[in-house]
Amino acid sequence: MARFELRERIGEGGMGEVHRAFDRITGAFVAVKTMTARSKDDAAELQRQQRFLQEAELLAQVNHPNVVRHVAHGVDDSGRPFLAMEWLSGVDLDRALENGPLSIADVVALLHGTAAGLAELHRRGIVHRDIKPANVFLEDGDAARVKLLDLGVAHLQGGARHTRTGALVGTPGYMAPEQARGRPIDRRVDVWALGAMLFEIFAGKGPYDGGSEIAALQRLVKGQKPAELPATVPE
Repeated sequence: MARFELRERIGEGGMGEVHRAFDRITGAFVAVKTMTARSKDDAAELQRQQRFLQEAELLAQVNHPNVVRHVAHGVDDSGRPFLAMEWLSGVDLDRALENGPLSIADVVALLHGTAAGLAELHRRGIVHRDIKPANVFLEDGDAARVKLLDLGVAHLQGGARHTRTGALVGTPGYMAPEQARGRPIDRRVDVWALGAMLFEIFAGKGPYDGGSEIAALQRLVKGQKPAELPATVPE
């Protein structure tokens, strides 16, 4: 990874760490995600590595203004896979909502940008599987400049599986019923998640929220009626 000079660490997740880095070729800053060991189970680590490499390879196929841009990927000197992406300035939707509700105009702009990014993924047979506010980034805080993040659990239709059959993949609160049941999924789970996210923007909570995440999943799987949007939301 001689091309990139790692600077400060800016985040950490289930797959690894993210650093701000200097790209010696372009002279620009990028975000570099490196995979870190998490388990002594060789099979589990191999599965994580396959998922990490799949994320990098899927992202490399996509070139769309509403999806974070791939810069490079490979293996560093210590044998760790890495993925370099464009550097983004702004906030994710989670953070943006902490500052108060969005205007209707901003919600509409957000919807258009997120849907456009998803449409491009779906056109390429990619199901994101984890659409939620933390994975929707607003460049410079602008709802009209959306970037979809994190293809770490994305699924390529017809591609190899890197998760156990029946395993829950995604984030409770945004899962479609078939996803919560661990059944085969397609792009419709992303459409459901987008709807759940928009519901949360307007209502301040998800359509099945209340109590624990397990209780919310049970209500979803049993097909119980979701909560209603506040009357203040215009038709």
